[in-house]
Amino acid sequence: MARRPSHGPRSDHRRPARLSTVAQAEGILAGYTSTVAQISGDDRLTPEAKAVDLAKAHTKAQTDLSGVRATVEQQEAETVERLASSVFGNPASTGADVIAARDADDRAARYHSRGGATRAEPDRGERR
Repeated sequence: MARRPSHGPRSDHRRPARLSTVAQAEGILAGYTSTVAQISGDDRLTPEAKAVDLAKAHTKAQTDLSGVRATVEQQEAETVERLASSVFGNPASTGADVIAARDADDRAARYHSRGGATRAEPDRGERR
């Protein structure tokens, strides 16, 4: 089987969860549009009954879209957290890195002001 030539990175393999939420929102909108068309075209319903049914359909669509919106907001918050951690975090890849980071955090926590930290004698792990 011959391999297809690559034309750059595919945009759909990076965010499948986001695409599914977009598809969910589009499905909700399509269902709402269909329901409105059915209600509006039903000659058996009185104008009051149509208004009630349209209000119910609208409320259901709003509720469904609120769920999708909450999912998107949660995904965005998780993405921001993950990216911020990768950019600003202290990735510890070995046990020694974890111990060194914890030791640095402990030493930094001892100082309550910048002046105290700048007057402190540097600790190079040497014992006297």
